[in-house]
Amino acid sequence: MSRCAPFLLAGALVLVPPALQAQSTLGFRGGVSIASADVDDLSGSLEEENRTGWSVGTFLALGNGLFVLQPELSFTEKGFELIGANAVEVKLRYLEPSLLLKAGVPLGPVRADVFGGVGIGFEASCSIDGVDCDSSAFGLETTTDWSALFGADVGLMLGSFSLWGDVRYAMGLTDIEEASDVWDGIENRSFLVQVGVGVPLSR
Repeated sequence: MSRCAPFLLAGALVLVPPALQAQSTLGFRGGVSIASADVDDLSGSLEEENRTGWSVGTFLALGNGLFVLQPELSFTEKGFELIGANAVEVKLRYLEPSLLLKAGVPLGPVRADVFGGVGIGFEASCSIDGVDCDSSAFGLETTTDWSALFGADVGLMLGSFSLWGDVRYAMGLTDIEEASDVWDGIENRSFLVQVGVGVPLSR
């Protein structure tokens, strides 16, 4: 499935009507990633804790009506900490293309949307207690990670540019765990708060 992701995203853009492309906005954003994981602990002795990281990326909002299609490309830190016997700190970084469908109504200079979509993360780095995951005995496989995305944003239109605020929840759909005697299954979770700026590509 992961090999098809770039083609699915590219195909969706090709099918976007030219009228929507003529109303597009290019934007850049960054913010905080509060990451955790859904961990099946075999021993039952570990307590999960969040990790705080960062996220940066770019987006292209296609359209400005009731529905907006928004492809994105982000670089995001994820991971989690486990406290107790065999306590570990897992640090993950992903390059993530995603595609959102937004629904909202422009209210003068303000636009508010809710959105949902899908993303796929390609592993950029992975470490466990400072050791590369490939060399760790805990067993993780994080090459690709599919996520379901849900959230809301607000934009303030200021003529030649716009300001955006974004909150979203990313629910991992992929078990990133390999054979291990510590855990039986792991799925990423993250809550992101971001701000950004956009510029219209046409008038």
